[in-house]
Amino acid sequence: MVSLLRPMGTAALLIIAGGVALCTPLAAQTIQGQVVHGIANQTVAGGFVVLLDATAAPIARTQLGRDGAFSLTAPGAGRYAIRFEAPGYTTVTSDWLDLRAGATLVVTLRASPLASTELDTVFVQGEPVPFRLAPFYERRGRGAGGEFFTPEDIERRNAQTPTEVLRYSIGFNVVPNPFAGRTTMTQKYFIVNRRLSRVEQETCPPLIFVDGLYVGNAYDVEVDAYFDGPWLGAVEAYPGAASIPPEYNRQGARCGVIGLWSNWAQGGGSGVSRALYLGAQAGTSVSGPFDGELFGVHAVIALGRVAEIATMGSVSLDAPDGWTATGWQASVAIRARPLGLRTPWYVGVGGGVLERDELAFVTPGAQTGREYVLFLTGAAVQLGRAHPFVQVEVLDPFPVRNADLQVYVGASYRVY
Repeated sequence: MVSLLRPMGTAALLIIAGGVALCTPLAAQTIQGQVVHGIANQTVAGGFVVLLDATAAPIARTQLGRDGAFSLTAPGAGRYAIRFEAPGYTTVTSDWLDLRAGATLVVTLRASPLASTELDTVFVQGEPVPFRLAPFYERRGRGAGGEFFTPEDIERRNAQTPTEVLRYSIGFNVVPNPFAGRTTMTQKYFIVNRRLSRVEQETCPPLIFVDGLYVGNAYDVEVDAYFDGPWLGAVEAYPGAASIPPEYNRQGARCGVIGLWSNWAQGGGSGVSRALYLGAQAGTSVSGPFDGELFGVHAVIALGRVAEIATMGSVSLDAPDGWTATGWQASVAIRARPLGLRTPWYVGVGGGVLERDELAFVTPGAQTGREYVLFLTGAAVQLGRAHPFVQVEVLDPFPVRNADLQVYVGASYRVY
């Protein structure tokens, strides 16, 4: 049996190879050993050992046992290295190890504890973490080797969808789907792992988890269909196999993992979305206070993930005979979606005021203004940040035979 001890700065490498007393050869090639520190070779009980391939890319990872021992299995014969990582210790990387098929190398890594440093007094002010996002913040707090986009990061970048968030990722890239509109695939973008080659990217899509549950891979799942604007709470991304947490480690994880977290049902908080939509509309009075066409602007503010407040102001014009203003009206209503928050159809109730200028000109002394109760229904579809809609309004619906009816078409755009 031959031993080789070689200094490496703050680390030393001990390799015992050759005559391993085994009756039969091992079926796989492995690297085993311990991590020690100090003159007395005390074992290190915490930390990880990572197996690196010939390109220095991590391909396997294991946690140290209480006695500092570890065992890693290499996929085949070749040149490898191992790296030790742990809080409070310097990172130690071995020299390159030539591993034969079926052979076992026993390696001892010597780590050096980081020197203690006296720091100034630091006052830390925390804030409550939503219970739903506790796993996300726990992994972020312990320094899991991924990328973390918090709700504050998403709001600061004004990102509306997961693909908009991942455009800022270092490990992943968002590319257009060349088959969108030509096949049954509806997603506009694909998410690919930057660390993979072009050929591998086409056959190795990252896995997608939503609120901690596996939902599929990035080629089969349209991630932007899950979230829009305030519904997206947080994003975590793991492009490297060695950095993937155990709870996300499943078949296919080597292609990368993306965790998406929703922002509704968190509990606590104000429950008020900061989304603001502005737009314009045009309409006509089917049977109502105005004879001309109606043109105006509107604003919509989402509330509590359940309802939204819509305000609208319109001017009646005698178009196209002269585009003479014949009156105006303004309204405010609360709208909701009975069939689901992501469905197009909505209903609402509210009130408003109107002024009819032409009556005062034709019939002096006639009532020119009034207040009214408003019932409305409509449908709006999402096209990116734009929301085209059609809306029907019923003014003073009781009694029904005297109700006024107006129809609008228009579009709103999310500005925040």
